[in-house]
Order: sequence, then structure tokens, then C-alpha cells
Amino acid sequence: MISRFPHRLLLRNIFEINAEFLIIIMAIIAFFCTIGIGKATWLGFAGYMGVGLILWLYMILIKWKHEKVWMKTPDGDKEY
Repeated sequence: MISRFPHRLLLRNIFEINAEFLIIIMAIIAFFCTIGIGKATWLGFAGYMGVGLILWLYMILIKWKHEKVWMKTPDGDKEY
């Protein structure tokens, strides 16, 4: 059957590309976005990532061992 909307077939083919290929494209784009970034910017980024890592480790190693994790959902509050 011939589609009345041939552009839909093209879009379907584009979205069926392997995820690994898309990750490689993403990494290449990310690399080119970092060209020209100065040393101070990288140090600031490392600082933000360090603070995030410390908070994440605190939540995993200390807080969540002593408290239940909860979240609000459309079905009401859930505890895990």
C-alpha cells in the first residue's frame, strides 16, 4: 500500500537508527562544543560536579539507609 504521507516513512526510517550510532554523533558534537573552553571554566565545571558527587554519595550512603524514599505520584504518595 502506498502511503499518502511519504514524509512519515522518511521520519520512521530516521528514528530507527541504532542508538549506538546516535551516541557516537552526540559525543562528537559534545567534543566540538568544548573546543576553546578555558581552564577556569573546566575548573568551575569540576567544582560543580564535585559538589553533586558529594551530595549524591551522602544520599546513598547515609540518608537513604535511615529514611524511606518517597515521591508524589498521581496515585498518591509512594514510599520505597
